Amino acid sequence: MRAMKSLALVPVAIMLTLSGSAAAGGPAVRYAEGGFDVTSYTSTPYKQLPDGASLSHLSIVDRFHGDIQGHATAEAELFSRADGSTRDTGFIHVQGTLAGKSGGFVIETAGSFDGKNVSSVWTIVPGSGSGELKGLRGKGTETAEKIGEEFVAKYRLGYYFE
Repeated sequence: MRAMKSLALVPVAIMLTLSGSAAAGGPAVRYAEGGFDVTSYTSTPYKQLPDGASLSHLSIVDRFHGDIQGHATAEAELFSRADGSTRDTGFIHVQGTLAGKSGGFVIETAGSFDGKNVSSVWTIVPGSGSGELKGLRGKGTETAEKIGEEFVAKYRLGYYFE
């Protein structure tokens, strides 16, 4: 997994728990694991707030590897505190393959950065799957740990098809 720089501004990796299971009569959940690299991002500040806080818009491009292969574009809103910690919310459009099926889907993300670690919760937006990924549903969380000046991102995504 390639390390990422300046990840404090970027939502990164995923871990998921779904409530349904095949044994409980719910969907058969599969798990996708891997990482992704931020290939580019732009942060555009648009509001300076009291005490050094600010609001920014992020545009991000990622390259996924592992069980998800492909690329993603993300748009997010970021709240930054004077101490460097952040909160973000946005959408990620993933295009590529998942478990050998090709297509795309959209993830809604909400995350935070505490100065060392990034974590986000992901939800696949219902109805956003295309191609062979039509009907895709799922949830996850992402994590990234700051090691030195770089971040290493991992994801784990629980998913099923309607």
